[in-house]
Amino acid sequence: MKEQTHKEIIELQQKLERLDTAVNHIEDAKKLSENITENEQSLQEKYSEHLQEVKELSDTLESLADRSEALIAKIDKIDFPNRLDKLDATVSGINQGLQNVQTKLENISKDLKDDLNKQKTDILSQSKSNAKNIKTLKIFVYVLTILNLGLIALTIVQI
Repeated sequence: MKEQTHKEIIELQQKLERLDTAVNHIEDAKKLSENITENEQSLQEKYSEHLQEVKELSDTLESLADRSEALIAKIDKIDFPNRLDKLDATVSGINQGLQNVQTKLENISKDLKDDLNKQKTDILSQSKSNAKNIKTLKIFVYVLTILNLGLIALTIVQI
């Protein structure tokens, strides 16, 4: 019986060792479960924070989308094609006006040049005519001076 008791004790010891290993596994599982629970709470907090950030970003995005739609509507109301056509017509009108003014200025410049040339010619011809008249007057002055001297000399001789 001693042998059988010994065998049973050995079997019991083996079963206790297995039980001890199982208890260790259960304790490890308990610790792991506690860690998971703690991490799960931390993850829930972080998830809540991220969810709040996503909500804020979503609100910001909605606001931005609303403002973008309002801006697009405002830009659509501007009617760029018609405004650009009007600007093009205005610029064309201004360009035509400038060309007309330029043509008038060229004509005025040509007329002024012609008038100046005519006046120059008239002045030169008058200058030549005046020079001839001055020569003639000088001759008359010399002749009159000589005649006066002659008269003075005759008067002196008669006295």
